[in-house]
Amino acid sequence: LGPLTTMNELAQSPLVRQSWAALAEGAEAVGSLQIRNLATIGGNVCNASPAADTIPALLAAQAQAELTGPTGQRTMPLDQFFSGPGQTILQAGELLTGLYLPSPGPYFGSTYLRHCIRRQLDLAAVGVAAALTLDEAGHIVTACIALGAVAPTPLRAYEAEQCVTASGILDEKTLADAAELA
Repeated sequence: LGPLTTMNELAQSPLVRQSWAALAEGAEAVGSLQIRNLATIGGNVCNASPAADTIPALLAAQAQAELTGPTGQRTMPLDQFFSGPGQTILQAGELLTGLYLPSPGPYFGSTYLRHCIRRQLDLAAVGVAAALTLDEAGHIVTACIALGAVAPTPLRAYEAEQCVTASGILDEKTLADAAELA
């Protein structure tokens, strides 16, 4: 993804909606239509708000950030990009020049849910993105769960992910255990 891709472009993209639904859902939750027509994914990421609606989806997608500056170009996992509320590891003169999402497999799905007081024009009190990959038999092979607005930076819920992956299925007990761990 180019950093100047707008939230509306992400929300409306058939490719994003099909491959990374959580990202389209997160982009669709940002501000108003007017804001979504101007706001960019690069701006949302570099603003580094713990409550940003697209960041949990990007973390659950295991996105990589491409950074370019005076010393060259480097790529890093997005979960290493945030250093505090409104803070990133960007160095002087460095820019976010791309976000890379791995191609999802055939049995992959993701979603983004958020809790807020108002449906529109509100920051999330909590945002959760989940991405699952299944095998041909329908058992969970990988689970990625990312949280927003619950800590100084958006973060992955690694213990909850391990709980879901170890179970291999999404039954009531697994969901309750994963929720508790998250």
